[in-house]
Formats: sequence, C-alpha cells, structure tokens
Amino acid sequence: TGWYRGRIYQFEGGPSVAETVGSACAGTLSRAPRIGLRPISLGSSPTPNGSRVTLSGADPGMLSLLVLGLRQAAHPVDLSPFGFVGCSLLPDVLEVGVLIAGTQGLEAGYAHHDFQRGFASSTSLGLTVVGQWIVLGSAANWPGGTSATLRWKLQ
Repeated sequence: TGWYRGRIYQFEGGPSVAETVGSACAGTLSRAPRIGLRPISLGSSPTPNGSRVTLSGADPGMLSLLVLGLRQAAHPVDLSPFGFVGCSLLPDVLEVGVLIAGTQGLEAGYAHHDFQRGFASSTSLGLTVVGQWIVLGSAANWPGGTSATLRWKLQ
C-alpha cells in the first residue's frame, strides 16, 4: 500500500523541559482536549529557534482560548459555575489568546500558537510559562472543557 502523508496531533506533553502540572477535563465535550509543545524552525533557520504550543481534539470551527501565565495560580479557578463541570484553570492569568480550531481535513479540531523563542533548559535562567487551553464546544457539547496544564521555560 502507499504512504499516508499527514500529521498526528493527538499527543499531550512536550520536550523534557516541559512539565504537566494539571490534568485535562472533558467537561461537556466527548473527550478532553490535548495540549502539546514542540520546537519549531522559524524563518530560514535550519535548527529549531522557536516553539509551538498546540491544541488537538477540539470541536472543529469552535473558539479556543490559550491561557498563559508566568506561574501557577495559588488556588485553581473552578470553572464549574460557568458550565465546565469538574474543570479548573491553573495558570495565574497574564494573557489570553483566542484562536479558532480548524474546520477541515488534517486541521479539523487543531489550533496552535508560535513563540519567537526556543526552549531553555530546566536548569538555566529563562522565562517560565504556564499554559492551558479552554475549549468551547458546539451545540450539545456546550460549553466545553480544558486541556491539561503545562509549565515550561522559554529562552
């Protein structure tokens, strides 16, 4: 048979500099969304010089919020009052990015954000980032769920 060329997004976690600090929550979705992290090459660089945080498993075409902070919140924010049953938000919120999950083919249910910085080693100085996705569901899956929470360092 022939080769299938495509992408696989159903992974969670990242390189050794990333640490999972909170678990995913399906909430009202059919399955919990997944957060991933990987190095990327930006521009004409032949070696990785940036990083990408990914979302997979979202409802196609729905809004997804990438919540970023510089540390984990002292007390997780319970999202149950907003309909995200059993879900919590762990980053101490500094910034929220709004993305729309892909709608067709390999992009369906996938979103990503690129950083212009590569990863720092766990022992070096760097900018600590804590990130988590809040994923909105469609129709019967409203309001949605959350990904696991990752903590990593950028250069």
